[in-house]
Amino acid sequence: MLLFSSLWCLSEALRSTLFGGFPWLLIGTTQIDTPLKYLAPWFGVYGLSFFCAFASALLTIAVHKNTLKRPYYLIAFVLLFLTPSLGKKTIGLALKKNLLL
Repeated sequence: MLLFSSLWCLSEALRSTLFGGFPWLLIGTTQIDTPLKYLAPWFGVYGLSFFCAFASALLTIAVHKNTLKRPYYLIAFVLLFLTPSLGKKTIGLALKKNLLL
């Protein structure tokens, strides 16, 4: 899963820089209206592409493999999308109450 996600991200980076570059249609740019948008300032568009490819690999394995690990893959998939938005809400509440200032 990590190898697939890394190679996907590397292929997008190479496609957008080699031979004049073509930086359009990156997977990370499609995540602006998802819970992953809170990760964009830290990881950038290529990091979002990595997370999206990793989530796709998790979901594919969970659907196609009939093993005892299937629920763990599904839980990891859900947590991958929920964790960034939960962290943003927690930080927002702490800033509102001046706990982090």
